[in-house]
Amino acid sequence: MGIGDKELRRIGICVRDGAYVLAKTLSISPMTYVDVGEALGLFHALKWLQDMQMDNVNFVADSKTTADTFNSKQTNVTKFGQIIAAYEFMLSSHFVNSRVEFN
Repeated sequence: MGIGDKELRRIGICVRDGAYVLAKTLSISPMTYVDVGEALGLFHALKWLQDMQMDNVNFVADSKTTADTFNSKQTNVTKFGQIIAAYEFMLSSHFVNSRVEFN
């Protein structure tokens, strides 16, 4: 661990089509709460695939809270909820035949 590594949250993104296709890692700083970090991970995955002009993608989150909150129709006014709302908009406007589920 290098100096300052403990202040970063690392995010891993993997694209599969039955088998491995692409992967990406990134770090965000400052360190956040786990739910916010999970939501940011999904947001960055959406943005990355949108930039690559991919569509018809099913997103699988390893956070049940993130997947459940995304699929809920309730408003969440926390920072976590704001991130969820941003990628709900991104998903509905770009990834027309896509969904978010928990694995």
